Amino acid sequence: MIKRIITSLAIILGICSTFTPVMAYSIVEDVEVESNSVVEVELTKNVKYQNPKVIVKDSSGNTYSASLIEFDSDDLKFYVNGLKANTKYTFSISGVKIRNTNANADVTGSFKTRNRVTAYQLKKGWIRDSKGWWYRNANGSYPKNQWKRIGDDWYHFDKYGYMQTGWQKISGKWYYFDEDGEMETGWEKIGNKYYYFDRNGALQTNKWIGRHHVNANGVWDRSY
Repeated sequence: MIKRIITSLAIILGICSTFTPVMAYSIVEDVEVESNSVVEVELTKNVKYQNPKVIVKDSSGNTYSASLIEFDSDDLKFYVNGLKANTKYTFSISGVKIRNTNANADVTGSFKTRNRVTAYQLKKGWIRDSKGWWYRNANGSYPKNQWKRIGDDWYHFDKYGYMQTGWQKISGKWYYFDEDGEMETGWEKIGNKYYYFDRNGALQTNKWIGRHHVNANGVWDRSY
């Protein structure tokens, strides 16, 4: 009997140790619906995002395709395809946490569309929020943990979709991105030292670049 009690307590404690707290109430303060199928949500708490996803449903339980188009620490916007005029919908957004805690935020609420609803024309391009720059594709998605060529330059985005700058180790190789996120190639002066990056942006080490030698750290060694 005692062994069973101890085992049960161990199981309960094991569950509790991996439990992530959830806010007991929605942190949605206000919801405003624009005529072009865009919903703006203001929050009562500062939050951070980890691969957020939006689910929208009508009173019959039908699910509608929705995508975030802007998100900041205390508000966000999403657009929904196929909304009907003068209709009430509910929404829930996952992948949102209270800033400076590990608590999952309860971002749920409802809204009613206006007398006239038009389709939202999604535009691709750069967007900046409180955490940095990210890039929205034409279909509403955004690059995460990957390379992307935009215009004539290459950029790399972290696992949350934010543009990276400075030194970054990617797939075992070092790269350098300037303050605008553009990948560097060729000779670059960083701080007071010169480095050489090949045509693919990878730092070169322990080798001759023409008449110049770079050491194990990729720095031009002027002693040669």
